[in-house]
Amino acid sequence: MIRWGIIGTGDVAERKGGPALYQVERSSLVAVTNRTLARAEEFAKNHGDPKVHASAEELFANPDVEAVYIATPPDSHAELTTLAAQAGKHVLCEKPMAMSVEEGNRMIAACKDNNVSLTIAFYRREFPVVRKMKSMVESGAIGRPLSIFAQTYAQFSSHDSDPWRLNKDVSGGGFLMDMGTHRFDLFTHFFGRPRQVSGYAANQSFTQPVDDAATVSLTYADGVLGSASFHWNSPVERDTLTIVGSEGILSTDSLSGRGNLTLESKRGTESWSLPSSTPVHLGLVEKIVMHLLDGGPNPCSGEDGIVATEIVSSVSFA
Repeated sequence: MIRWGIIGTGDVAERKGGPALYQVERSSLVAVTNRTLARAEEFAKNHGDPKVHASAEELFANPDVEAVYIATPPDSHAELTTLAAQAGKHVLCEKPMAMSVEEGNRMIAACKDNNVSLTIAFYRREFPVVRKMKSMVESGAIGRPLSIFAQTYAQFSSHDSDPWRLNKDVSGGGFLMDMGTHRFDLFTHFFGRPRQVSGYAANQSFTQPVDDAATVSLTYADGVLGSASFHWNSPVERDTLTIVGSEGILSTDSLSGRGNLTLESKRGTESWSLPSSTPVHLGLVEKIVMHLLDGGPNPCSGEDGIVATEIVSSVSFA
């Protein structure tokens, strides 16, 4: 059994990460904390009454906690990961991994130095539609991979009067950092670290100094090309991932729920419906538990997760 503590009991922990920690077999939630104690207490009431701690330091000192889910904004990821590692706790850290590549490298080093595991919460790797796409690419269903591209369009909205995602000192950036890193991690999942990255991000409609649009191009080993476009100012939502191969095209029209998958080739068209799990972290947490208890592979190590941060750091602000 892996016994978890959560730092940060906001919307992400409430809807995505928190429930998975006690719904997965051999995994339980035993402790929580939040900078606003009342929010931690409310979260605990809704999720099995884990122990509420007054601070992260107090939670780290709890001997019952074996692993920590850091569900805070990016500006605290490096510090909290380092403190967790020094306390001997395994870490699941929300994305984006860090505010910078330098911070991400410090997180990796801290966990290595203290012999604990670090996983980054790029949960889409474990979506059924992504698993199917990866297995089909590896089995040669589309022949030799030629290119991968993503389109992610949405209209930014928030219930908060001062959303932290639009505060660069807290978020590290705008849409490219918040959602672009998810797509770049999938690029990494399929084809590894890119050889070259070029691109531009822009502020087309926000009053805050963060990007709401970007276009990025990448090159990979064996001649694979990558491209991605992002808009946080679009009235129409789009969330697609397409891989073109020498013998077919594999594409999904939804990386956020429906999981519709299509294979087009000279043989015709095949389709699958592979919706994501609820909560969306279920597949990720299952893999982490197997990693920690059975010695299975880390589903998204710090070394894997930092690649998305490297890509974003290579994009120029127009």
